[in-house]
Amino acid sequence: LLAALYFWLLYRKRQGLGKNWIWLIPLGQIIWVNLHSYFFIGLGIIGAFAVETWLAAWRETRSWQSAGRSSRQYIALFLLAVTASLIHPSGARALLAPLTMFSNYGYEIVENKSIIFLQRWGNLDLNFFFVQALSLLLVALWLWGGWRRKKWALAMMILTAALGIMAWLAVRNITLFALFALPALAAGLAVLPWDKLNLDR
Repeated sequence: LLAALYFWLLYRKRQGLGKNWIWLIPLGQIIWVNLHSYFFIGLGIIGAFAVETWLAAWRETRSWQSAGRSSRQYIALFLLAVTASLIHPSGARALLAPLTMFSNYGYEIVENKSIIFLQRWGNLDLNFFFVQALSLLLVALWLWGGWRRKKWALAMMILTAALGIMAWLAVRNITLFALFALPALAAGLAVLPWDKLNLDR
């Protein structure tokens, strides 16, 4: 829920809508860090939009200073979100929690296993095939778009690619991947030359 909210707020800002609402994100980060160890996803979402904004400004001006000025709101938001992540009973140690989530629990946990590992053990869950097919389709669309020099929402690409890798490595991440992959798929399909297809036949 918070991942979707962060993305929605930042995407609206990218479109020039609701610019001030993004400053609610640090409050959401306080809630997230105290609810789940995946709070780092929120930092990643902010970072992806910061990278997108910085690169867009740099490509246009070829100026490091201009790129920095264009992305300073996102950088400030990122730093505020990191600070908000410290508001936790464990303090700064909470920031390190994601690094230990895959540590040895004393027994095997299925949700921490990779898709390939589970398939080799005979688990033919349809969700695994869905992730694999969707990943290949997205890669194909991105390659086609790159060849045709289409403009992609870089933040969405970064997040979808990162979460796709995470989903392949641990099935617990499939839901998060789907959350971002479906909008990315819609964006990818939208740039196809549908006007050249005779759909009346």
